[in-house]
Amino acid sequence: LDPDRHEAFCHRIAAYAELELHEQAEVMFYRAQQLGDDCPACYEHLGGSLARRGALRKAAWCWQQAVTLDPQRRHLHRLLGQVYWQVGEMELAQHFLERALRDDPTDAETLLTLGVVFVEVDRPQEATEKLRWAVEIEPGMAVAHLYLGELALLRGDIAAARARFERAKEIEPAFPGVSSGLARAALGEGNAALAADHALAELDATGHSPAQRLELGRLLLELKLATEAFEVLDALVADVQKDAELIRLLPDVLLARGASLAMQGSVREAVTDMRRSVSLAPDHAVAAQS
Repeated sequence: LDPDRHEAFCHRIAAYAELELHEQAEVMFYRAQQLGDDCPACYEHLGGSLARRGALRKAAWCWQQAVTLDPQRRHLHRLLGQVYWQVGEMELAQHFLERALRDDPTDAETLLTLGVVFVEVDRPQEATEKLRWAVEIEPGMAVAHLYLGELALLRGDIAAARARFERAKEIEPAFPGVSSGLARAALGEGNAALAADHALAELDATGHSPAQRLELGRLLLELKLATEAFEVLDALVADVQKDAELIRLLPDVLLARGASLAMQGSVREAVTDMRRSVSLAPDHAVAAQS
């Protein structure tokens, strides 16, 4: 093994990945492998390249190889946890994020991601603990305040929820989901007019996840803003039908869009959507009838 040649290939993998020249990065990786022993840095850089192009499971495999070869690459524990969270592998995500916290208990990004994992596996107390810890370390994390607001709503603490949403809005006024949170808090306080104002303000935010767009559509329906709800949900139907990962949302989106159509008096189109929803998810039959 020629260490200089090996290192040169390793640097090229990193450089090509930074330049978004991912095929060349992969070629350099295999040329480095032909020189002899496995190189942990090469696996790390290739993992970064794979992650940039959305091949998250392959990226995770590379990063695990890097950590196995060189246990001192502890910074990869957080990346592994984040990637496994993104692909829905919650047990693995929790495992690597907790390892990352053992390495650095004050890493706010790790605390945030672990808190979100606990939200998604319905462990609200642990989620609240991690997210509160994250904002103590980094008070300007709008997303952490947003999740803390959602958790406060779940336990019925409307005042605490509103305070968290307001704090998130102070940090990032157009952060996706914040105005929706304020709308739900206003509904909880019996102020439908203020809730409608907040819900309409949410339409100006960008960067919503598909789940947030669905919830926004449902919120607009609850506020009898049927035209706005239809616009949100109609665009979402088009998007989820084109994405194999999102198609699971289609029955819920169709059901909600059907409700918006019915509210506008478009009964035939509403029935079509609701029938499609029930055909995809028979448990929606009761909701469609209502």
